[in-house]
Amino acid sequence: MSEVVRYKGKIKKIDIVPREVEAYLYNSLSNKSKKKYTELIKTNFMFDNNYEFISWFDELEDRFVIVKGFLYEIISKKNLSDDHDIFDAVENNDGTIDYHVMYYNGGCCFDEAIDLAIKDMNKED
Repeated sequence: MSEVVRYKGKIKKIDIVPREVEAYLYNSLSNKSKKKYTELIKTNFMFDNNYEFISWFDELEDRFVIVKGFLYEIISKKNLSDDHDIFDAVENNDGTIDYHVMYYNGGCCFDEAIDLAIKDMNKED
């Protein structure tokens, strides 16, 4: 069921090129999920994009987010009460990004919310 969700936390960009994202995520999987991945490949199931790759493995959803093909590690993610849409991000001196997003998850997903927050952050520069 779709609902309004609100998160606040911190992400950090992983310094790899987009074509290496799936391999990085695969190496981050537990052995159980690596077996699941192997079974999916054996049945000719192929991922069209890295968002789809993450969505098939629950253990990755709360650890990583992808924006424009680049991978970010979710350092913290706190669920807050809801009032209205928020897409806010601030870059820190250490290269991490503090974020605060709130959206209706029937029309937006966490990746898109972070993308909008980073776009807004870059507009302020």
